[in-house]
Amino acid sequence: MQTLTDVYPEISGADGIRDDIEARKITYVSELAQWDSVFLDLVEKCDKDYRIIDECFKNYVPGAPSSALLARINGSKTSESDYYSAYLALMECYYGKLGTNGERSGGLYGMQNELQLAVINDEIKKAEQAKGNSKTIVDNFERSIDDLTKQSDSLDAQINDQQAAVDKLSSAASAAETVKSTKQALEDLVFKQNLGDSSSVDMEASKKGHRAQAGGGRQAARECG
Repeated sequence: MQTLTDVYPEISGADGIRDDIEARKITYVSELAQWDSVFLDLVEKCDKDYRIIDECFKNYVPGAPSSALLARINGSKTSESDYYSAYLALMECYYGKLGTNGERSGGLYGMQNELQLAVINDEIKKAEQAKGNSKTIVDNFERSIDDLTKQSDSLDAQINDQQAAVDKLSSAASAAETVKSTKQALEDLVFKQNLGDSSSVDMEASKKGHRAQAGGGRQAARECG
């Protein structure tokens, strides 16, 4: 089922319509002060239908009211001439000018109906705007979460890279220590080997010395004998 706001969704701006209503009342301020109560009584008697009101005063001749008018104001204390004066003074104020198609528009009643629609449409727009703002907030929050997640992933990657670098440094240090130990072991081995060779040379020299001494002794003994 369609509502008036569905049929007239373009009607909005309640504040502007309120201003127009007040401006129209100011334009007809003297007529309203003099004839407002009489005209509103006429409106009630004609079932609030401007077509009936227009029909009552169509080709009106003072002192000779139409049967349509008499049927509506029968028994009223207000004279038909006063109703006619009120009609002339305020019909356009309340219902707008009569068009060539027999329709009226732009009067206070129409503006008041538009005001009601505008108030509703304005509230709908505010709700939609609030909804849009809420969606924007949620979207921004989700983007923030995504950004933080990406930053976290990036930090994890950096930490992994740093850990890999530390592992490489540890491996290099371990390898260097191994080389150092191996080098030390080789140096110790060479030292021991050189020490052994030196001892052998010293022992050989000692033996030769002993043999030389022994030969000299024997030679001396022969000479003495």
